[in-house]
Amino acid sequence: EPGAARAFMREVAGCMRPGDAFLLGVDRLKDPEVLRAAYNDGGGVTAEFNLNLLRVLNRELGADFDLNHFRHEAVFNDALGRIEMYLVSECAQSIRFAALDETIRLEAEERICTELSHKFSWEALEALVTDNGLQVNRHYAPPDRYFSLVLCSLA
Repeated sequence: EPGAARAFMREVAGCMRPGDAFLLGVDRLKDPEVLRAAYNDGGGVTAEFNLNLLRVLNRELGADFDLNHFRHEAVFNDALGRIEMYLVSECAQSIRFAALDETIRLEAEERICTELSHKFSWEALEALVTDNGLQVNRHYAPPDRYFSLVLCSLA
């Protein structure tokens, strides 16, 4: 979230000393169709990555998620400038977490938010750095400006 990103940058600046450098990598705001295609790839790589969360919960917390009852969904939230990834329950179901001695109930089409991936315009990225005690020393980006690497130091 934006407030957490600002707090993170303030914390980084607070840990730095003169002469230190910080390299920040950021995904840039781009055509929403490019983002949708990347997070809903035809090969299903992102869906598998997302569903792996349920495998980890099954293994680590003794949960009993049936992966066949979930589908991956990634949407671009234009107002907030971010991709939102979800796992959507395809039926009403109860999930048991043995390690927690807890059970949750999911309704059909209920979504579990698994990732928020914020995208930044150059202006927002520059403000994130400079408003939190750092300065931009160098900016590296490919010609398509799909991502940025920003080398920062104390202002």
